[in-house]
Amino acid sequence: MFPFYLSRVHEVCKAHLLYRFKRLPNARLYARENGYEGAMYPWQTSDTGNEETQIVHYNPISGLWDPDHSCRQRHVGIAIFLNAWRYWTEIQDRDFFIDVLVEMMLSIAMFWQSIAHEEADGHYHISGVMGPDEFHETSDECGSGVTDNAYTNVMVVWLFDRVKDILDSLTDNERHVALQKSGLSPDVLHRMDDIGTRLYVEISDEGILQQFRGYASLKELDMDTYRKRYGNVKRIDRILKAEGLSPDHYKMAKQPDALMLYYLLPISEISNILRRLGHVIDDEVAFLRQNYDYYLARTSHGSTLSYTVMAKIANLCGRPTFEWNWFMEDARSDIFDRQGTTGEGIHCAVMAGTLDILLSNFVGLRQHADGSVVLRPTLPKHWNCVRFRQRIKGKWFEFEVSKKDIKLCLIDGNINSDEPTGPFYVGNNKLLLCPWSSVTVEYTNCASMSAFVDTMLRTKFIRQSVVDMHLADAEPAATPVSILRLALQSLQSAPIGTDERTYLLMDTGKRVAVDLRYEKSELIKDLLLLEDGEDALFTYMINQNGSGFQEKVAEGVAFLGDTLFHNFVTARNGTVSPDCPRCVTAVQSVYNAIWLSMWAKTCTVNSSFITSKSLAWIRATSVLPDGIVNYGASSGKECMGHQGVYYSMSASSSDADVMRRINDRLKLLLQNREYRKFLVIGHGLQILVGQTSLAKQDKDSSIPADQSEALVNAVHRIVNEVSTGGSKPTIRTTKCNIYITPCNSETCNTALDAGLSQYNKKQGLEWMA
Repeated sequence: MFPFYLSRVHEVCKAHLLYRFKRLPNARLYARENGYEGAMYPWQTSDTGNEETQIVHYNPISGLWDPDHSCRQRHVGIAIFLNAWRYWTEIQDRDFFIDVLVEMMLSIAMFWQSIAHEEADGHYHISGVMGPDEFHETSDECGSGVTDNAYTNVMVVWLFDRVKDILDSLTDNERHVALQKSGLSPDVLHRMDDIGTRLYVEISDEGILQQFRGYASLKELDMDTYRKRYGNVKRIDRILKAEGLSPDHYKMAKQPDALMLYYLLPISEISNILRRLGHVIDDEVAFLRQNYDYYLARTSHGSTLSYTVMAKIANLCGRPTFEWNWFMEDARSDIFDRQGTTGEGIHCAVMAGTLDILLSNFVGLRQHADGSVVLRPTLPKHWNCVRFRQRIKGKWFEFEVSKKDIKLCLIDGNINSDEPTGPFYVGNNKLLLCPWSSVTVEYTNCASMSAFVDTMLRTKFIRQSVVDMHLADAEPAATPVSILRLALQSLQSAPIGTDERTYLLMDTGKRVAVDLRYEKSELIKDLLLLEDGEDALFTYMINQNGSGFQEKVAEGVAFLGDTLFHNFVTARNGTVSPDCPRCVTAVQSVYNAIWLSMWAKTCTVNSSFITSKSLAWIRATSVLPDGIVNYGASSGKECMGHQGVYYSMSASSSDADVMRRINDRLKLLLQNREYRKFLVIGHGLQILVGQTSLAKQDKDSSIPADQSEALVNAVHRIVNEVSTGGSKPTIRTTKCNIYITPCNSETCNTALDAGLSQYNKKQGLEWMA
């Protein structure tokens, strides 16, 4: 609810924060009573500021009163801190910030550093807490509550980062007073920094962000059986307790817990925190989607707030059908009394969440820390227009968003001022508004390299869902098709230079020429198949390939006949066009995946796809359903079979360790703003078996030579630092790439040129067999 009031009646938010501040002494006392420092706010409170959370909870199924441990939801303090931070960054009321917010926020931070404890494993841990889930109240790790709740721990690291920002914004005198009031000494600040790099968050080998420590050992719950028996299983916790069981023992949540992070923070910020804590996140969106699918199957939606969070994350995952379903569940919750509680009062938080979905998902309104506002609309197919007013940085704006354009107007600025307000970004348009001046602009989302890459990565998940539906003989839904159409329109309306080439913004504001022909043509083919049918696509391909194409296809069909092949092997162009100049956007087409899947299922016994690229790249760009083909990468030196089992050639333990540490350092290097562009040009970063390659230039030489040289120097520095006292890999550079190979002999370059390059896909297939 706080963001809703902040954008409309911020005085309500100020009153709420004052309410919290006036009960700061009670929060400090509550912390001391529990053996902690700083301020520990109660989960539920009243005028007194004391803990008012119930200690027993009535179970209408069993008729018993069960213990209630929800007072252990210490993350309420994080929510208060977050709201205070949002108020400060949006309203910029410095007097209120200095007099009220700083002391309260630093006192909350003081509590979190005191509850974290260091153990023999070298990590800090936080025990005895409950996450947003609420089903898991006790654990073997610590008795009451759980240990290392992922949502809590990641948000604590975020909170400590904001403490630095707060202190940096103060004058010397203000800083001295704030530290004195909150009790933050230099030692405490140092401890916060240490916790910020060593707080324990668990990610399984399968890439699942564990809800808390020990979660992996819990049992799975057969929800289908309970649905047949009880019908409504949203409060499966009550059902289990009535049967003499405990929800603490099962992988089932009331509402999103670990996923709640993505409702509050940007994907990139969460990934950076996880990397700082020692985890490797190669593909941020794929990581989120994997966790979304995992926890969606293990969430009962016992609270209607669950739908709000799921809808927003579905948007981030590129799951429009789920997004719409969750939105409608929220919208109907009180109208149709879904929980049976509307008679006692409506759920205001859900109402605010519904509006948030409308604005952040469908209108695509995003505010950034630098004050800029971005609009990327994806209106539902049966919505023609959305009109609303929004307060941004203390000024009221009027928006009218349709499927083709956006109208913006600043309606309460200083009419005597010529100073513009903004910027607003609508596609590739940057807008600055003057009071009472209205601007209408047709929008496109593709003006920068990052936006282009983001657009293409989103099409992967859309294409994947369309392929799954097609192979299941289901008609593709209209929404995924409309999103592919929007992606094509976005690419087609990207800025064009006088030389008729597409130019996108790279970092530092430089525009570079980008060849989008592959991405455009594959989207066109997909839309022809999905909207007009296979015959229309075939006609298009005949026209594109010239005379003789149809005859060659007919000849091939006649030759194959009814033959069932034992093995079918295809190289890179079996799923990805070799004409695409970038690996990161070379997403497999729907039509290609459908045809290849049908071929593999009906015409062959075994099908394999083999490439000289990495297995991670194949998985990032292929939309083939699991189990269709065997994947062979690194020219066959690593592979994944139908059952998802991974195999690779072995390397010496010393070489493998050196390359692993080099690769980890490279990933961190590429998070820096000046180096991110090298991930989205050419081959990007390819971690192969026995070699790592990194693009330093594209075929059009769009990267300035000094920047490419800086990357090469940085790679040399990393290799030298990691290889101290051990075997030193060899670095070889070509016009476009840097190759790192574990080898320290005098003849390594010769071996690399004459030996490694001779290892071909044929040898890889023989090894895979």
